[in-house]
Amino acid sequence: MSDFRYAPIYGRNPWLMVEDADEVADFFRNSGTPFVSHRRDIVHFGSQPHVYWIESGLVASSATTDVDKVRWIGLFSRRTLLGSVRAIGHGKAAMTLMATAVTDVSGFAIPLELYAPWVSENPERERAMLLNCIAKSECQVEGDLVNDLCSVDDRVEIAVAVLFRAAGITEAQLPAALPWDIPVSDIASLVHAERAMTSRAVGRMVSSGLLERSGRTFVLKAVPPAARLWWDA
Repeated sequence: MSDFRYAPIYGRNPWLMVEDADEVADFFRNSGTPFVSHRRDIVHFGSQPHVYWIESGLVASSATTDVDKVRWIGLFSRRTLLGSVRAIGHGKAAMTLMATAVTDVSGFAIPLELYAPWVSENPERERAMLLNCIAKSECQVEGDLVNDLCSVDDRVEIAVAVLFRAAGITEAQLPAALPWDIPVSDIASLVHAERAMTSRAVGRMVSSGLLERSGRTFVLKAVPPAARLWWDA
């Protein structure tokens, strides 16, 4: 591994979107339409007239509609909105944005024509939603910087740690098993590296004692050194 350690610029977890407020959860649960997506389902949300509340599971976003050229740029776990940045910043304008269900996912969907007036009708709410959108964009930029500036080994360490954070696992709970089956190819999509290189980096985490692996099941033993600065972000 390299001696270089990239320090967080925005103080956000790379890729992993910040949660939304209880008020948002109540609105979607009371007014939204329930949906269920199965692992590997794809939604071209950049052209869909909805905003999605993630109640459970994990979703990855990518800036493409080509399923054969997927490089993930964001992770949406429970209590996060998918499509809010696009809705608030661009309205109904179509964008080349795609979401992949990394795990089975459940949540609620609300049409843009209901979501936008609800946001704007209350100035304090609108300001809070704008700040949340900025924070989400910072998470995405932080992930981009990690992928641009860090070695593959460090990127994989950070990505594995972020997946555990997405599952709500704290350092006090380590060692702990990730509750989802995550193939190496998914980690490769997140760190923008070839699968073989990613697999070797995961193998080095196993050899160092940081990680145990049984098939697609990962057990994190301790916070990886490259992820320490982000773990409590």
